[in-house]
This record gives sequence, C-alpha cells and structure tokens, in this order.
Amino acid sequence: MYYFLDYKTKPFFNLFELPKLQSQVNLTLALDVLNDQENIQTNAAKLGDSFYWLNELAEILNPYLDLE
Repeated sequence: MYYFLDYKTKPFFNLFELPKLQSQVNLTLALDVLNDQENIQTNAAKLGDSFYWLNELAEILNPYLDLE
C-alpha cells in the first residue's frame, strides 16, 4: 500500500521537492484507511504514534539518504 501511494505521489511532490509534505500525506492516507476498517480501529492509535516517529526518523535521515 505504501509503495502505491509513494509511486503515485512521487512525481508531483518531487516537482516541488517537499519530502516532508509527501510523508505527511502518506501518513494521513494510511491513517484514514486504517480508521475505515473496523477490525483495525483498536490499533489505529498505536499505529498513528508509530507513523509519527517513523516520519520524524525519515526527516532526520533525509539529508543523509539524498541520492542526487
């Protein structure tokens, strides 16, 4: 799922070079999908916290992982 979102949004966000915005959009979409499914709603809050810290880690590592 994440790969699909990244694949579809990558050309748009690379045009503006806003990786933080891209990760926030992916976070919002992933949480929306999780909240729509009844059997996963109990874990949505925990996963939301995990996505937050994963986003923070991605922002820290972004300058070091730049391939250009």
